[in-house]
Amino acid sequence: MHYFRAYGFMFRSKNWLTNMLLVVVCLFIPVVGQIVLIGYMFDVIEYMHRRGRDDHYPDFDFNRLVSYLTRGIWPFLADFLLGMLLAPPLAGGYMVVVFLWLGVEQKRLEPEIALIFTIIIAAVALATLVLVSIVRFPIYLKCGLQQEFGAGFSWRFFWDFFGRVGVTALLVLLFEMITAPFVLLAGALLCFVGIYPANAMIIYCQHHLLYQLYQEYLREGGAPIPLKPEERPAQHYGEEIVEDPNAYPE
Repeated sequence: MHYFRAYGFMFRSKNWLTNMLLVVVCLFIPVVGQIVLIGYMFDVIEYMHRRGRDDHYPDFDFNRLVSYLTRGIWPFLADFLLGMLLAPPLAGGYMVVVFLWLGVEQKRLEPEIALIFTIIIAAVALATLVLVSIVRFPIYLKCGLQQEFGAGFSWRFFWDFFGRVGVTALLVLLFEMITAPFVLLAGALLCFVGIYPANAMIIYCQHHLLYQLYQEYLREGGAPIPLKPEERPAQHYGEEIVEDPNAYPE
């Protein structure tokens, strides 16, 4: 895994500035923009996977908006479902903390007890967030590459994925959680306007890490995710595409 290399991935296209601006535009468009963006990112992942290298990626193509939309809907829905499962326990924990400190304010509870319970609830909430975020990796990946909602919830792939690259997935998640705030802070310091390209850089980074994680899974002997036939011709970007869609060089 090349963790920090992922942050430079956005710049591996001669049209990186245009691509970045279009990603930022997608971020401003509610729901549909996010779906299109996810579809584009999986288009990028599949393109690199078919070629067997990541020195270049396809530009955002307005002629493929419908393709991005139909592709991005499935991982978007998977994310939404996981978010719905995560929301109730987090909201419940938040309400418990609120009531604890209301009890302190009304002198019905000692501050020390409220603090202890707050720390415990915060730790459980963080652990839950990390767990759901790790669980998301194989579901999100399979939905996006196979372009089917139900495919992402394959138990066989789920357990096989974690059996082979579970520790690596945890390291990827921790890397994202630690570095992303610093990238956003650096963007905010640039008259706050820089926070938008910083967000775009993080999105490119996250999906490049997901691509790397999938290649690591394949190197460990994992079963390739079935891909649909390639829509664009091999000459579209002046690159030779690997004939076997599941091929990856050793």
